[in-house]
Amino acid sequence: MVETCGQHQKRVLVVMTPLFPIIPIPGMIFPFEVVTGKSPVAEQALETLYADVAYIAFSRCDPVAGQIIAGMKLDAHPSGNKFLSTKRRLKIANVIESLSEDYIIVEATESDYLPCTTKPITQVQRILLKTTQNLCGELNQLTQIFSDEIFKPCEFFDVFIDSVAVQIILYLVKQTRSNELFHVTEQEIYLSELDANKRARMLHCIIEVVIEKLKLQGAERGVNSAVAAGKNPYTEWRDKITELNLPEEVDKKVIAEVNRLRYLQPGHHEYEVVMKYLELVESAPWNKATQDNLDIDQAQEILENDHAYLEKQKQRILEYLSVKKLRPDYGVQILCFIGPPGTGKTSLGQSIARALGRKFVRRSLGGMHDETEIKGHRRTYIGALPGQIIQGLIDAGVNNPVFMLDEIDKVGNVTGVSGNPMSALLEVLDPKQNYSFRDNCLDLPFDLSKVLFIATGNNAELIHPALLDRMEIIPTEAYTTLEKLHIAQKYLLPTQIAAVGLKPEQITVSPDAIENIARFYTQETGVRQMEREIATLCRQVAVKVARGDNGPHEIAVKNLHEFLGVRKHLERGLEANLPPGVAIGLAVSSLGEGHILYIEAKECPSKFVGPETKGMLCTGSLQDVMSESALVARTLVAAYLLHLPDIEDKVIHLHIPSGAVPKDGPSAGVAIAVALASLLKNEPVKEKIAFTGEITLRGAILPVGGIKQKVIGAKLAGIKEIVMPAENEKDFAEVHPDFKAGLKVHFVKNIKEVFDIAFNNKKTRKKR
Repeated sequence: MVETCGQHQKRVLVVMTPLFPIIPIPGMIFPFEVVTGKSPVAEQALETLYADVAYIAFSRCDPVAGQIIAGMKLDAHPSGNKFLSTKRRLKIANVIESLSEDYIIVEATESDYLPCTTKPITQVQRILLKTTQNLCGELNQLTQIFSDEIFKPCEFFDVFIDSVAVQIILYLVKQTRSNELFHVTEQEIYLSELDANKRARMLHCIIEVVIEKLKLQGAERGVNSAVAAGKNPYTEWRDKITELNLPEEVDKKVIAEVNRLRYLQPGHHEYEVVMKYLELVESAPWNKATQDNLDIDQAQEILENDHAYLEKQKQRILEYLSVKKLRPDYGVQILCFIGPPGTGKTSLGQSIARALGRKFVRRSLGGMHDETEIKGHRRTYIGALPGQIIQGLIDAGVNNPVFMLDEIDKVGNVTGVSGNPMSALLEVLDPKQNYSFRDNCLDLPFDLSKVLFIATGNNAELIHPALLDRMEIIPTEAYTTLEKLHIAQKYLLPTQIAAVGLKPEQITVSPDAIENIARFYTQETGVRQMEREIATLCRQVAVKVARGDNGPHEIAVKNLHEFLGVRKHLERGLEANLPPGVAIGLAVSSLGEGHILYIEAKECPSKFVGPETKGMLCTGSLQDVMSESALVARTLVAAYLLHLPDIEDKVIHLHIPSGAVPKDGPSAGVAIAVALASLLKNEPVKEKIAFTGEITLRGAILPVGGIKQKVIGAKLAGIKEIVMPAENEKDFAEVHPDFKAGLKVHFVKNIKEVFDIAFNNKKTRKKR
């Protein structure tokens, strides 16, 4: 580079190239790529001749005199890359030569500014400098765009200006540059203040939205509200657990869980597990209980108002309350009501709760096959919940409710990978264990000894013996027709009239109509279906009243079909003149209802059956026990009738109608033997007589169960005589007198007595 110096100016020849859009400031360094192959002269000048190159901030190389350019030094890095560093400000004086479209040699001067000048600034510039520094300080508080070094004491006005405002570099006149800097700084402060206020308002709105969203998510996910509100969850839960006044053993374990909150962040998955667990502990009624009302007279009044008949059941409830009153520390008895559907088992539990003044909880156990439904899942499982017992207490909010376990005879009793729910119930109902019942999810001992458990079921024979041993069985019998009539008039009809919004004077139902409903529309042991039919009557009348016909509407036998349609059950009665080979047995359904069975026997040609039938072909969905009873009866009858020719070679087909219904049990043995004897003797059985009892190969008659239900079913079916084992006489004594009226009952000990009665050979001991 060639330099010429005057008194106030210094002229230089430089190679100039455009670097748009970069605008460098003093001290700036950036990489630069030398364009080769276009101008060897320029390349030589850049590499060897010239020590400086010029920079111009324009889109194309079109320099004119007076333009401002930046003098820059080209340095080489050991890696071979080129770097430009800004050194000075220059002004173009003349264009000397255009070497190529990328490089031009110009003559430039530097007069007003030298990098190392010691020329002092004026007083006006000093004041302007100080004011501008203050403004830049305010701007930096809002934007934080300057480093701290900018605000150190500075006597060099141009250095400061170049540092804080790049666009002002283009001005050479000091006063113009300073004025421009002052106005630019003021404008930046104003815009920054507006931006800061806007950002503050926006940040405030964002914070409010985030807080509300956290609260909403916390409520949905079960997160404690203290977290969303910014409170310390550890302190909150420590105070809550202290207020619960938990037992010492429980308190230690819960406090250990609370202490975990001190080291867990709200976003951690374990934090959610601990919070849900603590909420479960808080919701459990550890010390909340209701005060028992042991007024015996009031309890009796409640039972009488809620239930007609069921005298034995109500008496047993009063006995329990009396003992509870005289000796509060007496162990809790677990009552189990067993009987057909619709006989008031569940409502008895509700009446007990009302009489005691306790909360009532009901959980149905029908079809339960998993132990975790009783004892809950361990909280290590995702979505773990407590079992039905703890959940029921949480719903009740007290630790001493009346807890009804409905359909306990239908609990699965199969042990598998999911456990045995029947075994889990043993811990719940055993007074020696349930004082420290441990739910898997809660994982703390909980006292169930204050809970009054009441169970219901239809068939006690289906309940596990160990579980049955822990309960007191209280049977509920079927209602008689007179009882159904009374219940319908006193309870069912008024309840349904009020339920549909009718007035008592707008509808009347005659007693004969109610009796017809029981005989031809329901035929049940309870009153549940009768309640539905009465509800249908009331709804039909409600339609007429809603159309403007206020009645009164009288419902009698003659117009009953207009409301309920055709009869659902025809009163066919017993079949008369039964042929040889047919006998009537007695059975109990899975719902606990007694009914009759027609047992049919027919001789079958041996060519139609295989040798595996063993002389007996059984159809009608007979299960193992009943099929074995048929084989015993076949052998017994063959031995009893040996005087008949070829009796041992005969093949007999035994069938019991309603083939879609599985049938099992030993109580049909006597009836099967009578049917086989009738077939082989070719003599019909006496009319309107039914049989029940188990037989042996020796001809003995053994006792069976379900006598009450069988007698009621026989009575409703029109049976006049019943043959049953002598050992069941005590069971027959418990049958309601209305069902025993008109029945002739024979109590027998051996098969010979049975045959004598069935075929009118002679009279045996009987009881009316």
